[in-house]
Amino acid sequence: MNFNENKIKLTFRKLSEKEFEEVLNLHYVENFKEVERKSFERIRRLRASENYLCYGFFEQQKLVVFLFGYLKEKYFLVDYFAVCGKNKGHGYGTCAFKIIKERFSEKIILIEVESPSQNLEDEILVKRLNFYKKLDMKKIGLNATLSGECYEILASEKIDAHLAKDVLFEMYEEMLVGKIRKVKIKFDFVS
Repeated sequence: MNFNENKIKLTFRKLSEKEFEEVLNLHYVENFKEVERKSFERIRRLRASENYLCYGFFEQQKLVVFLFGYLKEKYFLVDYFAVCGKNKGHGYGTCAFKIIKERFSEKIILIEVESPSQNLEDEILVKRLNFYKKLDMKKIGLNATLSGECYEILASEKIDAHLAKDVLFEMYEEMLVGKIRKVKIKFDFVS
């Protein structure tokens, strides 16, 4: 799939095995704190399932953005989404997320964004939250705490927070098979 926006032309496709390994070993580690990351082994196992999708967004064959996500019925959870390296701040993330919204327009897109209320001094967290709000992702009144990290749940459309909690819990159980009992998951309803 090709997409043009403000002189940015991105191609969107599944990552090859080689590209996936490059993303995992370089960009995944670079863009997410250790506490946010699943193990490489777990990500590789998830990729082997039909529900876990690993995509790249390319400009002239060069990877500029990656997405790992989990598809379940009428929901799509953005598990990891990041702009690669020096491509940040040039509109690639915005363009790529619009492609995601178009590609999964029949689904309710869910995303966990680390809560800035955890650390009001962290500008990156506030920027991240504002980025998704700018792209019409909406707070739904639900926070999820996974292994001590608090995330605000955003959705592409209105969804009942109680339903979202149930859907997310099922997704977490499926993605963290065998580990769900070790990972402390807590949901809070917020206004």
